[in-house]
Amino acid sequence: MSEQDLILKVAVLEERIANAKESLEKQAREYERRLTELNHAHEQSVEDKMDFLERSVYEKSEDEHDQWRRSVATRLDIMAGRDATKAATLALALAVIGVLGSLISLFLRLR
Repeated sequence: MSEQDLILKVAVLEERIANAKESLEKQAREYERRLTELNHAHEQSVEDKMDFLERSVYEKSEDEHDQWRRSVATRLDIMAGRDATKAATLALALAVIGVLGSLISLFLRLR
């Protein structure tokens, strides 16, 4: 192999090494850009998470609300039952008064 062939081979190898270094530097810059974007996206995700309740907290709150709603419904049913009882008692009392009035009227006529 001649000296000129060696010089040519060395030049080709040096060019390849330079291209490889340039490619590695470009790749490193691209990785750095992507990591920066990922870090920003992660920070944004953490901020967004703060706007939401955890599932366990939400479910506990919903359970408490359901219990409250059932207790209110039960109380309303009881109150409605009491009101119905009062109304029935009043209707019975009025009926008895009406019957008594009729009996008194009948008694007075027969006398």
